[in-house]
Amino acid sequence: MIGHCAKPAVAQGEFDQWTVDMQELAAHSHCYCKISGLITEAIVNWKITDLQPYMTHLLDFFTHQRLIQESDWPVLNLASDYSLWLATSET
Repeated sequence: MIGHCAKPAVAQGEFDQWTVDMQELAAHSHCYCKISGLITEAIVNWKITDLQPYMTHLLDFFTHQRLIQESDWPVLNLASDYSLWLATSET
């Protein structure tokens, strides 16, 4: 189980190596990923477009069958609130 999407440094633009690593992990059918932690790693005043590339790859690699929604509450309150995170993750 991968927690918090492996905590990529979204604010610093960590993407390429994270993508390679996540694809490698997703190749193992027993590996699941919890969707959380992205907003606390993003820039202040993040937008859904900041997270979309990460989410797109997670969906491509793991499919919806091996992704698990996680709130990351109360830590997510540092960067958002639960209702905004839920709406973002549903989008």
